[in-house]
Amino acid sequence: MIAAVILAAGRSTRLGLPKAVLPAGPGETLLSRAIRVARASVDGPVIPVLGGDAGLSLAELDRLDDPRVAPVVNSRFALGLSTSLQAGLDDAATADGVLVLLADQPGVETAQASQLVERFRRRAAPIEAVTASMGSEQRPPVVLGHALFGAVAGLRGDEGARRILRSRPDQVLRVEWGDGPWAIDLDTWEDYASFAHRQGWHLEVPPGATPDSSESPAQNLAQFRRMVLAALNEGPRRAGA
Repeated sequence: MIAAVILAAGRSTRLGLPKAVLPAGPGETLLSRAIRVARASVDGPVIPVLGGDAGLSLAELDRLDDPRVAPVVNSRFALGLSTSLQAGLDDAATADGVLVLLADQPGVETAQASQLVERFRRRAAPIEAVTASMGSEQRPPVVLGHALFGAVAGLRGDEGARRILRSRPDQVLRVEWGDGPWAIDLDTWEDYASFAHRQGWHLEVPPGATPDSSESPAQNLAQFRRMVLAALNEGPRRAGA
């Protein structure tokens, strides 16, 4: 059984907005887009790891109402990426492997994620991880085998699995994808706005008012999406929303 962990607990300090729930096409956010890719690529649970903006993210998950999605809120998210990866793997402890996706890497398509999972399923010893590669440079996403979960538990601070994989090159299969949208991380408003315009996301019709109270998470999420879409349509170089 292969599970998926979606890392969506970052503090978004450089962007200044709750990153996971930024609009990402009609009816989608960065978080729901990553969930869609994960669901189509693995047969086990999909575990979004949430952090400081968990309220809006949980509202998005309520909207999706998907029994395969089992979020975990990482109370230690401020201590760095390692704690979110550990929280996700703790909830996937019975899986044979875990597909690790970043919510802010929306260029990864289902076919690409599925390719990594299939290569992991067909692996032979001593391979314990399958990772994307760009010009021979190891990049996320990655599928981590259960044998590596213990090593991840020893990570500290803002560190992912990269060091572990680099220290065990004989256990890592790299799948070369070349350059492309998949390799783009959305760290700043400029990154997001530029990518959104190239993808046509700014053309999404803003969500209408809902019957919920203005204090409800669903209404707050809809208001947030309207605000961001309005900012996108002011131009890709706008510094904030």
